[in-house]
Amino acid sequence: MQTGGNNIRENGFVVLSLLLYVALSLTKMQAYLPDGRFWAEEGCRFYPHIALLPAFEKFFFVFNGHLELVANIITAGATMADFKYAPLVTTYSSFALQTIPVFLIVWMHRSLGIRGWLLPILVLIIVGLPQSPEVWANTANLQFHFSLLAALIAVLPVRTGIGKHAFRLLLLLSGLSGIPANFVAPAFLYLAANNGDRERWIQFSILAATSLLQLAIIATHGFDTGDRSLTANPLLYWLPVISQQVVGPLLGPDIGEPFALILRDALAQRSGAIFLGIICSIPFFYIVRREINAGTDTSRTAVICAALLSVLGTAAALGDKTELISTTFSGRYFFASNVLLTVYALSRFNRNIFYLGAVLMLLISSMHNVDQYLGGPDWRTEYERAQDARSKTVNIWPYGWEMPNFALGPTPSDARSPCRSGRPASAPSGAFQPK
Repeated sequence: MQTGGNNIRENGFVVLSLLLYVALSLTKMQAYLPDGRFWAEEGCRFYPHIALLPAFEKFFFVFNGHLELVANIITAGATMADFKYAPLVTTYSSFALQTIPVFLIVWMHRSLGIRGWLLPILVLIIVGLPQSPEVWANTANLQFHFSLLAALIAVLPVRTGIGKHAFRLLLLLSGLSGIPANFVAPAFLYLAANNGDRERWIQFSILAATSLLQLAIIATHGFDTGDRSLTANPLLYWLPVISQQVVGPLLGPDIGEPFALILRDALAQRSGAIFLGIICSIPFFYIVRREINAGTDTSRTAVICAALLSVLGTAAALGDKTELISTTFSGRYFFASNVLLTVYALSRFNRNIFYLGAVLMLLISSMHNVDQYLGGPDWRTEYERAQDARSKTVNIWPYGWEMPNFALGPTPSDARSPCRSGRPASAPSGAFQPK
């Protein structure tokens, strides 16, 4: 039972943690705080297409064969601002929305089994995960934050009153925000079938409906989902997961990347790399064994959601899946599941040497990575350069990407312009750029 003093202390940790999250986030965003920035497809695909669409159609722009409603709404708002200030709209609106799942974790930490004094550690780890720079404060990757939100709603107890309706609305937005949130629909089916709770059936129905809608959109657009391909090679599901969810978070991107490169040799059946992969898989073996023997509904749901997001995210990933065997590239597909596993570890933290060690390694690694981000050019400098030169394009983040210069006035060809400038990048695309 919580006493008055305990409640005050717990609430103090909540406030402290939320303030710490904002402060650490601003540190991570320091390179683009004053002017914002466009990130990759956000600038070269979403903005040009949505800017040229009629008002109502802006919200229903289809990218890579699916709907990203939340990104469309924010980008539509950005097109209403002066082009010079449009990145401020996308950057800060995205940051505000990505804070929702973090707020939910912190505010409802007791339901997740996390002690209040662990909350500052939790937010530091979230901001410092090696996957966080790619998904931070941009509309192109908001779908991964909403997949985390959908998973958290599955993990948290069913709400009543206004909370119940808020969760339904958030689930609907999550399912319409992109494909990833719909990956956790089986978790809701498991909960509904296992507990027979009416609200869980409603939650499952919401994600089932958004899943069918996304599939229908994909079908009506000729199954054109971008540079995606399925593989039956189990190594291309196993190796990316242990690289992105064990090696990267525990060792950090700098130390972890050489190990990830060794793991790639497992694709060539090299015994040393396979042995390293087995060693790196021990944390997953331990978690599965513990959940089978002594798991709760909350902990098992967290693990199930993390597994669904990781495996299905890998299956649906763009590009060469070999590149996912890394600690510095394509981390967006593993961000949500890593946050879930961090929540899971902190909920199991009490007197368990395995989780204690994992959290300690996560904390040390994240403290080093908090202020790291994926590099790109300064927006104000590039904007002014483009206007002075009357250039048809403006350089955006990350290095080597560009978008049409809408300050000169939009043209239909802007929506078909290439995303890559073709010029040498000032820094490796995807490389960490400290401060």
